[in-house]
Amino acid sequence: MSDSTFIAYAHEPGSRRAATKLAERLRRDGVEVWLDQWSLRPGEPWKPAVSSALERASAVVVIVGSAERSRGMLETELRAALDANKIVIPVLTEDADFDDIPEAIRDRQAVAPSSDEFAYRQLLRALGKRPSDPDDLESLTLVQRLRRYIAND
Repeated sequence: MSDSTFIAYAHEPGSRRAATKLAERLRRDGVEVWLDQWSLRPGEPWKPAVSSALERASAVVVIVGSAERSRGMLETELRAALDANKIVIPVLTEDADFDDIPEAIRDRQAVAPSSDEFAYRQLLRALGKRPSDPDDLESLTLVQRLRRYIAND
């Protein structure tokens, strides 16, 4: 097992975009991410690659969109993660609510990091990463610093 995080999602356009966006942000914050669209080569048999990645992952982030139709593979990945006692974290997209969480993980605390910075910081902590200090000016972008300066003026 490694410290990687497996991103699971239904292959619907909204969930795919949310998975990619979250994976990019997690990667920038030092989380090792396994995302099928980045990790699978064209022509590679995906089932063994997905199984191997799930086996190596220490956590599985499940992207939950609203009323998704194609949850087949997502449910398979979810069952494998639960059977292996992985940390499983439901992450809600902007259009999802708690009723959209798959039954198998409805008892897990979910987060909605796309609309809530605090939730994103909680997700980082759950994945074993220390979020940057919001009061640390070095960690802020120029725009964030300017906004803070104007607000304090």
